[in-house]
Amino acid sequence: GPAGLRGAAACCGLRVLCAQPAFGTWCTRLGLCCAVLYSARLKRFGLGDLLTVLSFGVGLTVGAYGVQIRPLTLHGCLVAAFYSIPVCMLVDAILHANNLRDAPNDRAARGRTIATTLSPAGGQRLQLFLLFGPLAFVLATVAAGWLSVWALGTMVATPLLLRAVRSGSDEGTAQTHLVFGLIYVGTMLIPPFCI
Repeated sequence: GPAGLRGAAACCGLRVLCAQPAFGTWCTRLGLCCAVLYSARLKRFGLGDLLTVLSFGVGLTVGAYGVQIRPLTLHGCLVAAFYSIPVCMLVDAILHANNLRDAPNDRAARGRTIATTLSPAGGQRLQLFLLFGPLAFVLATVAAGWLSVWALGTMVATPLLLRAVRSGSDEGTAQTHLVFGLIYVGTMLIPPFCI
């Protein structure tokens, strides 16, 4: 149940703190700041998307990288953050799909999200960018030689992307994120990439 999940999360957190104490402490403080700042300040300015990208995209990617790599360098963290861009876009696409659905109610309640500040057409264009941007990123980085051709395996997620666009559902977008993310990470485990 929920208590078991919290216990497992606490064990993972202790593992991070033991593996890289300074980095783990930094990640913990950043996570707490994000949680407090969002509810206390950032929500009223419609900055949930930014916080989602920073915490569930870049933060988790760099955090996972940071506890596995020794010695930890700023350059390595920046490289990990760069390669997290497609995942960040899909994480934000999940939130944005939810916000698009809720935009009429949020506007009535004076809630601020990117979806409420954009026109409905603008919100849809942003969603298309968030959904198809990861594929463009993969194509560009493969063409530049920064990712191996194996990364093109992420194109398998294209039918899910199309279905997410047609349905507009956050569930469909989350499924796309899962499939794309697993393939994307899997291709990074195939030599010669292995960052």
